[in-house]
Amino acid sequence: MSPERILVVEDEVRVSQALCRVLALPEGGGHTVEACESGETALERLQAQRFDLVITDLRMPGMSGLDLLEHVHRISPTTRTVLITAYGTPQIEARAKELADAYVPKPFNMQGFVRLVRQTLAMPLPESRRLIAFSETGLRAVQARIESLRSDLGAAGALMFDQAGQSLIETGRHGDLDTQALLAVIGTTMIASNQVISALQDEASFTLHFFEGKNYELYATRLSDQVFLTLLFERQGSAQGKVGMIWLALRRAVVEIRQNLNQATLAGVEPLPAPATPPPNVSPAPEASAPPAETPPVAAQPGSTLSYEQARALGLINLDDLEAN
Repeated sequence: MSPERILVVEDEVRVSQALCRVLALPEGGGHTVEACESGETALERLQAQRFDLVITDLRMPGMSGLDLLEHVHRISPTTRTVLITAYGTPQIEARAKELADAYVPKPFNMQGFVRLVRQTLAMPLPESRRLIAFSETGLRAVQARIESLRSDLGAAGALMFDQAGQSLIETGRHGDLDTQALLAVIGTTMIASNQVISALQDEASFTLHFFEGKNYELYATRLSDQVFLTLLFERQGSAQGKVGMIWLALRRAVVEIRQNLNQATLAGVEPLPAPATPPPNVSPAPEASAPPAETPPVAAQPGSTLSYEQARALGLINLDDLEAN
């Protein structure tokens, strides 16, 4: 199993370095960790690739951590989130419980934080963030229509998937392609289409993305905010030079498939209640509304690495417990 990908969003470079280094250690989980200094940059990273977990500070220049979390849920609903802050208030804590999978006030113990990251990655996806559900008979009707479309157009394969990159219907063949990775990337592209359609205020809009390669041609279209469809053609097949015909056939088919999806969609489930207590080994959020005093930063030479002593002196973490283990 490949290591989980974690994105740390923190404008304090030394804090970011400490989190990245510890989480990448075998004792910290051996994760693949990347870092950026703003919410805006984090959104660009999330649109380019998938992350299993986003750890973000609350207060940063530009977009706040809470605003970032709202975007994360739309762009990548299956990505877990952790909010850390030195400016906790009851209002912030309440909002964090709505948006984040875990909320951690500074300063915190690094051993407990590593354990929290492990627990958060293992958590089942909350009902409130699960995607769409369909009846079995409804999906069969949709599958029959998609298979008919694939056969009529001569496509090698067809896939209907959700915005998390999870395949819902698969027909035909897809050669040696890594369909899971392919759908994750296409899903990110299609989510951008949702934003355009939202701006146009026209949910009935038809969008078509065309990808032409040496061996394959791929068409991707939006069925709804959460469901998309791709058709894969082999280059030596019948797709070459028929972009207009495929566009017209898909445009007509999408109307019918959307109707089938509406009939197949099951009613949503009530969200699970938020946990009553914070995760173990993580301090409760401060009750005072005034921001607590920050520990003065420890000077570090430009380009130097952050020592354990400097990380402890930041008042953010305590690496002794982790080191002792």
